[in-house]
Amino acid sequence: MASSVGGIPTTYHNQSDPNAASSRDFYTGLGLAISSSLFIGTSFIVKKKGLLRVAKRAGVRAGQGGYAYLKEWLWWAGMISSK
Repeated sequence: MASSVGGIPTTYHNQSDPNAASSRDFYTGLGLAISSSLFIGTSFIVKKKGLLRVAKRAGVRAGQGGYAYLKEWLWWAGMISSK
C-alpha cells in the first residue's frame, strides 16, 4: 500500500501488517526516551560530583560566585556528556 503525502511517496515498512510498523515505532521511541533519560541523569550526577569536589577544596561555592569548578575535569566531563 503506497500513498502520497504532500507529493512525497510514502510506504509501510511491512506492507502486509501496518500495525507492526506502528508497534516497532512505539518501541523505538520508548527506547530512545529511556536512553536519553539515562544519559541526562548520568550527566547531572557527574556534574554534581564535580561541584562537590570543588566545594571540598575551595572555600567559595559556585552558587556564591566561585569559578573554581571550571578547572575541575569531572565537571567538564559531565558538561560535555550532556550535549
